Amino acid sequence: ILPKCRTFTEEFTLKDGVWNLQNINTKERTAQAFLRVDEESLAKFNNRVRQILMASGSTTFTKIVNKWNTALIGLMTYFREATVHTPELLDLLVKCENKIQTRVKIGLNSKMPSRFPPVVFYTPKELGGLGMLSMGHVLIPQSDLRYAKMTDREATHFRSGMSHEEGQLIPNLYR
Repeated sequence: ILPKCRTFTEEFTLKDGVWNLQNINTKERTAQAFLRVDEESLAKFNNRVRQILMASGSTTFTKIVNKWNTALIGLMTYFREATVHTPELLDLLVKCENKIQTRVKIGLNSKMPSRFPPVVFYTPKELGGLGMLSMGHVLIPQSDLRYAKMTDREATHFRSGMSHEEGQLIPNLYR
């Protein structure tokens, strides 16, 4: 929380992930709250993913992905837009999502990328996929920076994570 008396200028920042707090009586902005996910919650989510992986001995791939989806939806509904403004959580989401996918790949005794295109994981169950939800890919991968020169629009977020040769869009829970 940044109170008004500690701002160097009279202006408050107007951007996502920042809530303006105001006095009910005077309607004056008195402070700003910068939304973030705390370290304890990051550890809880990481431990939940570890628990899913440890308990997934000989369970089906669908059950593993369902547990991942439940944990991810729980995290997103609780923290909402604070998720996107916590870089540590975005990194943790990429890491945990990769762990879940690696668990499925190990279950089939192969980690060869050509055998596991993104469509295997992210396609809905009705169409033969695992129906995995993704929040690890809400930001543009660092490797796509070279495409920024092709447009006059400027990309604002870059994160290194999983990549795919065809540049397929992966469905996610962001917005």
